[in-house]
Amino acid sequence: MFLRFTKYFLFAGLFISLLFLIKAANAVESFNDTKLHWSDKYAEALRSNCQINGYKDVSGEYLNEFRPDISITRAELVKILVQCKSGELLDTGFSFKDVDVNDWYAPALYEAKKSGWVTGYDDGTFRPNSLINRAEALKIILLSAFQDSEITDGTGFFADMADEWFGRYVKFAVSKNYVSGYNDGTFGPGQNLTRGEAAKIISKVNGYVSDTSDINTSTESLAGDTPQ
Repeated sequence: MFLRFTKYFLFAGLFISLLFLIKAANAVESFNDTKLHWSDKYAEALRSNCQINGYKDVSGEYLNEFRPDISITRAELVKILVQCKSGELLDTGFSFKDVDVNDWYAPALYEAKKSGWVTGYDDGTFRPNSLINRAEALKIILLSAFQDSEITDGTGFFADMADEWFGRYVKFAVSKNYVSGYNDGTFGPGQNLTRGEAAKIISKVNGYVSDTSDINTSTESLAGDTPQ
């Protein structure tokens, strides 16, 4: 009996160790395309804290690329947020009319909707492959970290903000030093969010990176990831 249990625990230990080795072998050590980019520390913060590994080639091998200057999709943003909070998810269910349960982003959207981070459009869709603008993205990012009732007005204001629906979220983010806008005094709410911008805000909201500067040349920051 003793020998049987000893063999069992030895086998279980070896199996768990093998899983960790496989995971480590598949992980990206750093991104090659952000080393000279302003978003490097934010992309690396997501890589180390949220196991974001970037893009793969057709054979499934990681390219060590984060691609910080391309725009992020709605599904990519939600996936990275869920992964930062909950890790990889396997459970899924119906979330939106245009999301199949077998889609790579289905578990993340199911979790995000269940948690109240996203509600989708009035027609019952989420439009996962559409690009997301800065205002929409900021709201989702903040709701992944705060209750909506906690997101109160701050003192921040931008020339292109007026009394828009996203004003409360932007003011709150400014008061927390998550965003500061562009050098021309605008926030650019309708502009598509880049992966580098996403990496910065997600890192700051989750406390992975703490700094006082928030403007880099002409851009400001709020990363998503492709399916892994």
